[in-house]
Amino acid sequence: MQRIDVNERITGLERLNPTTRPTTSPFLEGLWNFEWFGSGSPGLFAARVVFERFPSTLARMSKMNLLLKDGYAK
Repeated sequence: MQRIDVNERITGLERLNPTTRPTTSPFLEGLWNFEWFGSGSPGLFAARVVFERFPSTLARMSKMNLLLKDGYAK
């Protein structure tokens, strides 16, 4: 139910976006902070890598920061 609710909210926000091609817009560049990420997302993949390699006493992932600049992400 939570995933459905989040997807509906994302879809609603997408409809309000005045940028016609947001994925190629220069407005996408900047530092992004992801507080939630679901299945199939890069955040979930990163979390799996961290948790497979480090014990929970050393690693914890509650959010993810992403830097987009010149079409590249770090």
